[in-house]
Amino acid sequence: SQRITACFRGVPCLDKAEFDRIKTHAADFTQSSFQYAEFEELTDYWLLREDDGLILLRGYNNEAHTDQCLWAANSVDNLITSLPTRNPFLLTFVPRAWVPALEAAGLTIRNIWHDYFRPNLDDIQEDPDTEFEILSPDEIDAASEITLQCRGQSRGFTGQTPEWFRQWLSGSEGILNPAILGYRMNGELVGIVCTGLYGGEQENGPIVWIREVAVKPNHQGKGIGRRLVMQALQYGKRHGARKAFLAVDEENLGAVHLYESLGFIASEEPGEINMVKSAAGS
Repeated sequence: SQRITACFRGVPCLDKAEFDRIKTHAADFTQSSFQYAEFEELTDYWLLREDDGLILLRGYNNEAHTDQCLWAANSVDNLITSLPTRNPFLLTFVPRAWVPALEAAGLTIRNIWHDYFRPNLDDIQEDPDTEFEILSPDEIDAASEITLQCRGQSRGFTGQTPEWFRQWLSGSEGILNPAILGYRMNGELVGIVCTGLYGGEQENGPIVWIREVAVKPNHQGKGIGRRLVMQALQYGKRHGARKAFLAVDEENLGAVHLYESLGFIASEEPGEINMVKSAAGS
């Protein structure tokens, strides 16, 4: 049998029990984007379809600033026939083999996130000449504005809202010691990076996560991004991290070169392919 549920944006459509049931069902499919889905992020999503061939939810992704479809399917044809035909949306964790069929259906690759790891932090030393600052919650708006000024400079980088930064600092994503690190020139905040630790239960110790590296456009090319990443590595080591993690789009070659020069190594796992459907007629 097929379940189809309709509701209006802004009205909670899933309770926790229903979400848990759907996520458990999604694990029965060969392909799915539910693996990192959390109920707290999906309270205003609604169920479009659920049967033996497909699970499809739709809602608004605050981080990507667009609608998103969460899905689980055994074939790309089942997915394509049920995707919305109007208004833009994001589709994450697309299998590489499904990309041609989805492109034929009008979707385009938004970005391919590739994981990079720094296998250890043994050589990371505190640099007394490095300006190092942990931003206060009062500077969240300024940090957000820097990321939004960099929106679109690389595929998939959309910048983040103040609400996103507040969520990061709250530790609600399971991150320990979350922080926003800043870099100033002549008193002006010109760059930020978000960081924190996860994986403390792993045998090889906690991992420092580095994300949202952003520098004001008029201050780029001055080595500030490198300094910010080094600050995040130092921060992680001070809090007990044993290695570091970040993700970068495969086509952002400048960032890839920077991270590799700082000791990061690309994972052998394939990158996370995310695709978008633009508005009809655009």
